[in-house]
Amino acid sequence: MKSHFLHMLLYATMVASFFGMLVRHTPREQFRLGLILWGSMVGGALVLAYLMYPFPG
Repeated sequence: MKSHFLHMLLYATMVASFFGMLVRHTPREQFRLGLILWGSMVGGALVLAYLMYPFPG
């Protein structure tokens, strides 16, 4: 696998679900926080990758 995208999604899912369960008390709040954290991690990584694309490595 050339891309680490699947690993990033798996990591974001595990971290977001862990912190969602750790911080919030009701399942609805846990799911909502987990979804927000997951979206911000994946979205932030994609935005950063897009911004770094023009610069060769």
